[in-house]
Amino acid sequence: MPKYMTSPHDLRPKTPPSSTSDHTKLGGTPILKKESTSQIFSSNHLARDARITTMSQEISGRVVGPVKVEDFLCQYLRRAPNPCLRITAKTYKSFSESSSEFVMYRPWINLMKPFCPYLELMDTHVTPAVEFGGKQVKPDIQIYSAKCKRSSLSDMTQTEMTVKFKKAVVDDAFNDNLPFEHTSKYAHDTLGQITLYAMAHQAAQFRTHVFLVLVFPHYARFMRWDRSGVIVTEKVPFSNPSYVEFFWWFSHTSPASRGINTTATEFPHNHPAAIRAKRSLNLEDGSPLGHSTRVFKAYCVKTGTLVLLKDMWRVVSATQTFKHMIYQQLRQHGVRNICTCKEGCDVLDQSTKMQDWNTREMVTVVRDAIIAHGDAYDKAEILHRDISSGNILITATGGGLLIDWDLCKKLEHIHQGQENIERTGTWQFMAAHLLVVPTPGQRGAIPDWANDLESFFHVLVWIALRYTKHSFFKNVLTDMLHATFDHHYLDPDGAAKGGDRKKVEVQTSDPFQVSRLFNVPLKELIKTLAKTFAV
Repeated sequence: MPKYMTSPHDLRPKTPPSSTSDHTKLGGTPILKKESTSQIFSSNHLARDARITTMSQEISGRVVGPVKVEDFLCQYLRRAPNPCLRITAKTYKSFSESSSEFVMYRPWINLMKPFCPYLELMDTHVTPAVEFGGKQVKPDIQIYSAKCKRSSLSDMTQTEMTVKFKKAVVDDAFNDNLPFEHTSKYAHDTLGQITLYAMAHQAAQFRTHVFLVLVFPHYARFMRWDRSGVIVTEKVPFSNPSYVEFFWWFSHTSPASRGINTTATEFPHNHPAAIRAKRSLNLEDGSPLGHSTRVFKAYCVKTGTLVLLKDMWRVVSATQTFKHMIYQQLRQHGVRNICTCKEGCDVLDQSTKMQDWNTREMVTVVRDAIIAHGDAYDKAEILHRDISSGNILITATGGGLLIDWDLCKKLEHIHQGQENIERTGTWQFMAAHLLVVPTPGQRGAIPDWANDLESFFHVLVWIALRYTKHSFFKNVLTDMLHATFDHHYLDPDGAAKGGDRKKVEVQTSDPFQVSRLFNVPLKELIKTLAKTFAV
């Protein structure tokens, strides 16, 4: 039996896996400070190098390997009906002796073509595939279905698999001995690059998982990525028949095995219902896409009405209830100011992005969300645990709705000790206590009712500073927002800490320098609330 190892280099708080596998063990529900969640609240944007570093840190600790390639093929691909050809040392000599990484592409494509009868291998290293995280992504090689309708040489919305090349072995992100993750700068750069490609691939399509290949002159590693992390094979040399069998099997396997989410299909554009939907939605051909969470304005064929459609990867836990069931429980207990969930399963729900708020509406919306939070706690005995600006909606009449109950817990589960041991929430809005003083012997303190209320306060302050009129110089405000809401560091045990500036600010006579806000009632409200949380 192969040995499976997870990396000890857990540098940042991570997102919970969407599903379990034989190779991974689930921990708790961590802080939502990953690139796809907390970056939208960050006060500065990442440059390319920093982005790759962030990607490397984000996936670190979510890597499983080295998996024996035979086990990898049997578990994740469907065996091809016909025998695979073989490759000899003589045929790959020209590839393995290439003088540089760029020279490797064409010989490798020529070598692999016979083993990819239903696929098209394209050199795309000079052609941007997609913008992801504000930067262009350019995989070395993209593999398409021969029947796909790609719009350009590099089309991430149609690609089946990406391939990354490295000339030097020192660039290998992995090591077949312990620890599995290399710790060098070169290795971290490679890990960041391939993580970026995998995340961009999953964001551009409806995917359950994606495959990626990391190629060196004399061997390759095959990877399967999903929302819980990445499974990586051992080094697979050219002499191992599994090297080409991977591509042979991938070429013959089903769309579902390749990672295509077959529950999402394109509606025929000439269908009468599609024509009515486009007219109602004021859309041209195509559809909007998000990242791991996708939100759509949609048309319900059954009722002929507009609805909000949300596709996401939900948290999996023994004590986690399906989101639509949470909404049903909240409604049954008379909780006010929450969304009405019409349908519920793994792919339907509601959400939105933050909109421009005026100050009166902003305070009203936050107040209504607090009412929903209090009703849920008092009437349904449910604690939300992830208060953030992205989880509060504005209604057409200017009211507020509290959404995204994914990380909520029934009070009975918390009291019975069934709570996950890690902190939960979106980092920028978490209570200072949760960030400053983790619970002894655990990764973090457990959020409670008071912590959630403090999170509402931080949402109000954060929005007021960023979106209302003030006298701050731009660079001064950016520095203060970063120091107050984004800053974190690692303690000797590797746990993320922060919140020191938050703790200090609520105790000053001018908390968060709100005296610079032009709206007098708003800054007086913040000062009053700060005194409450300074206790």
